[in-house]
Amino acid sequence: MNCKNPGVKHKCTCGSHTVSPYEEDNLGHVSIRTFNNETLSNISFVEEGDRWLEAINENDWKIIIDDEIQSLEPKKIIQIPGGMPYSLLKGTSKFSLKITK
Repeated sequence: MNCKNPGVKHKCTCGSHTVSPYEEDNLGHVSIRTFNNETLSNISFVEEGDRWLEAINENDWKIIIDDEIQSLEPKKIIQIPGGMPYSLLKGTSKFSLKITK
């Protein structure tokens, strides 16, 4: 199937097209994900290995881990064990997240 939006960043799974809810810069064992609150709702992840998350900018986004809601603040590092699902609750601002493997 040919993509109907060839200039748009997206993932194709079994022929269905979805726009990626974030932009990602990979810097070796560190990734920076930037989320635009205008283009997504709450989003869930399951990472393959252990991750350490840290907000880059001041924001009002939240994270849910094991049914517990936490704030995402700069200099506050949150450890996510590999295979544990977590969700980001959309805030009102653009949000950048540093993820260390």
